[in-house]
Amino acid sequence: MKIGRRDFIGTGSTTVAGMIALGGARAWGAEASKAAQEPAAKPPATPTRPAKVERLFKAPDLHPNALEASADGLWIGDQVSEKVFQVD
Repeated sequence: MKIGRRDFIGTGSTTVAGMIALGGARAWGAEASKAAQEPAAKPPATPTRPAKVERLFKAPDLHPNALEASADGLWIGDQVSEKVFQVD
């Protein structure tokens, strides 16, 4: 009997997935009974800090997104209004 590479990998992966599913189902049943008896613990707070915004250049519109330098001058593209401004 000749078996191809794709058939071999497909059969093997299906077998492994089935074994994991059965093992996970057994473990899930044990975890569910423990969880019903104990109150849920509150997860620790994630540390946060405010972001520091540093303006690198003053843009003519509110949301600058594109910046290109050419021989004519500096071009600034706006993200929201999709306008382009030339700055000398």
